Amino acid sequence: MLINPKIRGRRREALIAAATAGADLDPTQAMVVRVVEYLIEDRPSSGELFCLITTIADYEFAPAVELATAYNERWEIELSFDEIETHQTGHHRALRSKTPQLVKQEI
Repeated sequence: MLINPKIRGRRREALIAAATAGADLDPTQAMVVRVVEYLIEDRPSSGELFCLITTIADYEFAPAVELATAYNERWEIELSFDEIETHQTGHHRALRSKTPQLVKQEI
């Protein structure tokens, strides 16, 4: 459970009790999350613990193995995009700024 750090004391205890009882929570105050911890064996850094936090609490709808696999696949795609955008564009520098002032600042 993630609780707004501004909420303390009895209000915090009441939120924990409400979540334990299955009550709906105000998302500005707290939200129930699910933590999936896993290792990726086929990487050079095997043994590194990955921690995935999600609001998908239904373990039957989304088993931990499926979430971990999807997250890993997402990062493989992100790394591919990075390779294309950063490393395969030659020496051309991509400017990310949207306004002339910010382009000048970036250069």
